[in-house]
Amino acid sequence: MDFVVTRERGHRRRRGARPPGRRRALLTRFRRAVSDGDLSASDNPDDLAHCVMTVGEGLAVHAVAGSRADLRRVVDVAMQAVPAPRS
Repeated sequence: MDFVVTRERGHRRRRGARPPGRRRALLTRFRRAVSDGDLSASDNPDDLAHCVMTVGEGLAVHAVAGSRADLRRVVDVAMQAVPAPRS
């Protein structure tokens, strides 16, 4: 099994393992947004949750060496991929 040691806590976890609660919370919220009409029925809640988690994890990795301005630009680009709320 592939493990990674996190520097700040020094503990081992499976590479790519995500805290399931965060993804589940996002998935629940996106599903509610679709059912409430805030997002289109064609927006996939699972894909949106996965995208948010992936961008967040990437930002965490790059925050170690990246500048705040670089990280903000990444967030700006990522937000363009998120569907706008329906009015």
